[in-house]
Amino acid sequence: MRSSKSLCAQRARDTTNGHPAATAGLVAAMAHSGKKAGAKRLLADLQKQADAVQGIQYYVAVAWLRFGDKARALQWLEKAYQERSNSMAYLGVDPLVDPLRSDPRFQDLLRRIGLEK
Repeated sequence: MRSSKSLCAQRARDTTNGHPAATAGLVAAMAHSGKKAGAKRLLADLQKQADAVQGIQYYVAVAWLRFGDKARALQWLEKAYQERSNSMAYLGVDPLVDPLRSDPRFQDLLRRIGLEK
């Protein structure tokens, strides 16, 4: 049986026709509920989409953070920066990236975007 978080996240993904933010949320819910293999499959699909669709890189980064992989999250944020993703405008305030705030690479990224405090 799925957790209520997973069910809500799946409904959000279905309702938004698989929007990358909703997919990243489903990855997070699945990872949190112990369904890491399924979450990684979804994440792999999201990464494939990122090759073809601009703006998804940010959501891939957030999804990697749910697995505690800060290095991969920072790599994907760098890709989002290079692609000039609109989502990067929220980098300074998005609580989903809080685990990266103390990382010097994250601080450098904020500086390059012009969001340093």
